[in-house]
Amino acid sequence: MSITAELINEKIKDFERDLKQVLEEQKKARDSCIESERSCLEVKRLTINAIADAYIRIENTI
Repeated sequence: MSITAELINEKIKDFERDLKQVLEEQKKARDSCIESERSCLEVKRLTINAIADAYIRIENTI
C-alpha cells in the first residue's frame, strides 16, 4: 500500500483534532482538580496517554 500525502494529511488532522480535544478536557479537569492532588496527577497521566495513543496511530499509518 502506498502512502499518499492525502492519507498523511488526514492522519495529521485526526491527531490535531484528538490533541485539541485532550487539551480541552485537560483544561476542564485542571480547573476542577484543585481539590485533590491525586486528581491532578490522574489528569496528567490521562493526557500523556491520550497524546501517545494519537501519535502511535499516526506512526502505525506511516
